[in-house]
Amino acid sequence: LAETTRWNGTQLTGEFGELRVVVKHTITRSKLSQPDNLKILKDFCMAFNGSADSHQVTLEQAAKTAIRYVGTFSVCLPNLSCAHVLVKTLVVLINITKAVALKDFVAELSGKLLKKCWQGDETTQQRNEAISYLLKYHVAWSNDGLEKIEVICANAIPATLEEAEVDDDKYQSLSSQTLPCYYRVMMAELVNHLKTVRASSEEDSQKLMQLEISARILCMMIQVVKAFDKRSVLGIALRCGQQYVDTFLKCSMPF
Repeated sequence: LAETTRWNGTQLTGEFGELRVVVKHTITRSKLSQPDNLKILKDFCMAFNGSADSHQVTLEQAAKTAIRYVGTFSVCLPNLSCAHVLVKTLVVLINITKAVALKDFVAELSGKLLKKCWQGDETTQQRNEAISYLLKYHVAWSNDGLEKIEVICANAIPATLEEAEVDDDKYQSLSSQTLPCYYRVMMAELVNHLKTVRASSEEDSQKLMQLEISARILCMMIQVVKAFDKRSVLGIALRCGQQYVDTFLKCSMPF
């Protein structure tokens, strides 16, 4: 990895682009996720397992090692586009191999990438697409997605609006230019979380607590609209706010 950090950005971007194409083509287009091809899929993951004996390693164990190995490249990424490709690669591996135990690993890794200060020549569309993807899995695959949203809404966004001094734990990819992007993903994930509450097997008291927390976060999100007076954010709040109310009513009807 020390040697890798000395590659120039263009070369490293190309390498990660090739890695993503290889993983996507090999796993998805070759239909390795089908039951008849699981042995081939395991052999693919074993390529990241060094000299380990494939007969003593299960598919899930091989996939976990492969995912963690690919994740180590996060320390030497030159730009946000590479970070986007890296997380996409990990998501493909987890979805195909069913290594759900590593979802939180990807969530935390995505959070670390969002907290880095990126220097690159991405277009606004490329930057927003990358940030949206990283933030989605940072929240959706976290053990506590509501907490992630609340931390960003209560701490990161106010610090950005007030242009507070940057610290190590700040989401440095969050700025006045990318705030609408953050806002859209957070509102969408807040609604998605509500949809899982009613279907969950938790006690009614736990479900009510989740509804209360989500309602508190929604109020905080609306306060952002007042502080950040932009038409794009207002439009997102109106559209997603209506979805939230409809979903909330469906979830709370049994209570």
